[in-house]
Amino acid sequence: MKTERMLLLALTMGILLLAMSPRVTHAAIIGNTYYFTGTWMESSYQEDNNPVFTSTSSEQFKMEILNVTAGDLIEYNYQGFAFGSGPRNENYTTPFQDNKVYFDLYTFNPDNDSLAESTDIDIYPTMSSGNPARHLLVNPIWITHDVDWNAAVADVNSDSTVSSIVESANEGAFTFTIIVNVNGTIEVGGDFQKANGTYTYTFVASYDSDGIALNWAFSQAMNLHNENATQRYTVGSSFTRTSGVGPGIGIDPFMGIPLIYVAASVPVVLIIGLLIGKKMWG
Repeated sequence: MKTERMLLLALTMGILLLAMSPRVTHAAIIGNTYYFTGTWMESSYQEDNNPVFTSTSSEQFKMEILNVTAGDLIEYNYQGFAFGSGPRNENYTTPFQDNKVYFDLYTFNPDNDSLAESTDIDIYPTMSSGNPARHLLVNPIWITHDVDWNAAVADVNSDSTVSSIVESANEGAFTFTIIVNVNGTIEVGGDFQKANGTYTYTFVASYDSDGIALNWAFSQAMNLHNENATQRYTVGSSFTRTSGVGPGIGIDPFMGIPLIYVAASVPVVLIIGLLIGKKMWG
């Protein structure tokens, strides 16, 4: 009887380990096609109560899972528009087990006045023009994300320039809003003047049980002001799955759906010394 119990326990543990295996989970997605609408860049700028200038670049694309290798690589075909280029029809690989969702906040505060002189953030997996769907494919064993996510939260909580953080990571759904107190300069009538304000990072992403993104959105909002002027600048990217598997929207985005692009002239100097999204792209 003891031997039978041991065999039953071993069998049960084997089944549990099999169920937890990312490779087994991902084998079922081979051949699946996922359709997305992507907004690679959406920005707005406003000075005082003047009109808001906006710029948007968005398009559709699809991703077909070609293979999941023994080395824990997902091979996929990307077809459609991608950031910084025209339409693509190319194959890529990404190590999905190493693709964990977390972030790394950077602030520069040499005078220790609780006001950052510059700030930046990494979102992992990073977006990449050389691997355009990498951030949409992650490890589907959600407990593996906890260590890096919790360490990132602890680092933010220990940063004296951070005004607040609200975050959550639960079963494939990840969110945070981080507000950093900053100082910098703004241009007023041709002169650069000192100003204080905030920098707000907002991230929302959710993935299905296979680790394929359902939606992904990240934005950065700067608000600087002094007694003479106020300037607001927001920039972000977002991706939404329009169909899960199969023919989906019924239109092949690679076949020439026009790129939507509405541009406004926003001088680079208005970024005002803050590092706007430099490390979003890996």
